[in-house]
Amino acid sequence: MKKIRFIFLTAVVFFLISPQNLFSQEERIKGLIAKMSDETLRSSFQGEKYIFNFNSPKPNIIRYHVTRIPGGLEKKAIISLDTNKTLRIILKDSKNLWEYIPSQKKVIKTAVDPAEDRTYTLIKNLDLVKENYSISIAGEDILVADRKSTLVEFVPKNEEKRPRYKLWIDQEKGIALRTEIYSPKNRLTLLAFYSKIAFDIPQNKERFVLRVPKSTSLRAIKTGKDLELISLESLVDFKTMLPKYLPKGFVLTGGRVKTYKTSQEIHVHYSDGLSGVSLFENSSGKLYTKKHTPIKSVPIKNKNGNFYIVGMIRILEWQTRGVTLALVGELPEEEFLKIARSIE
Repeated sequence: MKKIRFIFLTAVVFFLISPQNLFSQEERIKGLIAKMSDETLRSSFQGEKYIFNFNSPKPNIIRYHVTRIPGGLEKKAIISLDTNKTLRIILKDSKNLWEYIPSQKKVIKTAVDPAEDRTYTLIKNLDLVKENYSISIAGEDILVADRKSTLVEFVPKNEEKRPRYKLWIDQEKGIALRTEIYSPKNRLTLLAFYSKIAFDIPQNKERFVLRVPKSTSLRAIKTGKDLELISLESLVDFKTMLPKYLPKGFVLTGGRVKTYKTSQEIHVHYSDGLSGVSLFENSSGKLYTKKHTPIKSVPIKNKNGNFYIVGMIRILEWQTRGVTLALVGELPEEEFLKIARSIE
């Protein structure tokens, strides 16, 4: 009996690690991510989504009502858990993002920045993801919001200071129904999931008309297209500063210039395919985080910087040469400091 059991287990292990099985898993993963790409453009759905952020001292919970139809139209209403009132409406078309804040009677219009969408960066930078992460299928036919999903896990290669990701991808529609992000110490830092979702809804574009009170003000932020670093430097009237150090596997994935009434700002984005860090520089010298309380102060060369936890991200902000700089992302504190102290 022991011999039979040994032979059976050996056969199972051989099947799991055989080249044919590994190849089929790689093809399956590639097919799922391709479906995510297609469905981002083609799918129509409506759902309720929750995001639990455990990265801050006090866990933050956000509830969304999400509606999407083909053509890049998406509407998110952020709903208060306590009062059930709408706190914010974010409307995205193929070109612009409109953010309505009822309490401030204000609409902010900016150009859509694909680099801020994790699904987009995963699809666009799949080769970069594969260089830095081991990708595997960790489960099949798992129900999320009454939909069958495939669990895909992304584990950093030889990088102990990088987050680990789990995505539950709808087998039919290719939408990420659930996302979990774990810290390098294997602590759950972010949980996002649809509690309910309905696909193939009527494609009524009237849902995507942003109706606001007459007294609402509009603030339009002019944003340039993705540019090379040399082009960025030629479009602003202040000396830009860039990092000499980046974590292993990170590359430049985009850069933009934003023009305000009295200042200019550059936004440079670096990524390893999934994790990202952005560098903002604003010529006004004003602080980005004046409404937030820092969790600690740190020395950056001969200046003082402040760390903040805002929602799901970490921010390190400081000022030098009349310019405000901010690093924004999910990396550990020590990596932020290495990047900041290398900027010149």
